[in-house]
Amino acid sequence: MKFLTLLLNTFTQTNIIMKNHFKLFTLLIAITLISCNNKPITEEQGFEYGTASNGRYTNKFFDIKMNIPKDWDVQSQKESDAIMEEGKDMVAGDNKKMKAALKASEINTANLLTVFKVKPGTNTNEFNSSIMMVAENLKKAPNITSGDKYLTQTRKIMMAGEMKYDHIDEVFEKKMINGWEFYTMHVSATFNGIEVQQTYLATIKDGFAIGLIYSYADEVQKAEIEKWINTFDYYRKK
Repeated sequence: MKFLTLLLNTFTQTNIIMKNHFKLFTLLIAITLISCNNKPITEEQGFEYGTASNGRYTNKFFDIKMNIPKDWDVQSQKESDAIMEEGKDMVAGDNKKMKAALKASEINTANLLTVFKVKPGTNTNEFNSSIMMVAENLKKAPNITSGDKYLTQTRKIMMAGEMKYDHIDEVFEKKMINGWEFYTMHVSATFNGIEVQQTYLATIKDGFAIGLIYSYADEVQKAEIEKWINTFDYYRKK
């Protein structure tokens, strides 16, 4: 399944923050739930990655839309896929069995959207908060019928990996967003004294899981991101 402040003044210290954040952002994103013979998600009839333009992301295949900050950096598909690959390496570590499972499950997942507050690698003195949207084909997993069941499996996989977390929620709170039933998991991890927070929202629709993952350093950044998260809605309002 696809899924944390420290202000430093010198150029070198800032680069360290950006590098660590880029990696920490990938911790949850790389985790996939199933290694089964699903039809590749990109071959589903009508599939599309969606479009981010003029402060809005839209996707007709999943029937979703969400406002995004116009001045944030939208990653290309190639850049989003690179983030996923780095995350897989971090999550699996030296666990060959997990590496194989992650590799086998690639066909089931798609990176729909990745946005950073500033372009990764930019010289900045604050944590580079971010939002990602991912989708996974669950049609061969009929028992995964809700976001909390999806997150339960996600948590198990995370705990079995090489990555060490400071905290992973055991109970998942339900969050309704414009008629969509999401469940929420909070995660935190520390690298070189830098603590990063992540929130993972998961919902199930028509045999697919849709996940929203956002990374932030404090409650101010979290509140800023959630203004945009709360615009998630149906593309075709019913």
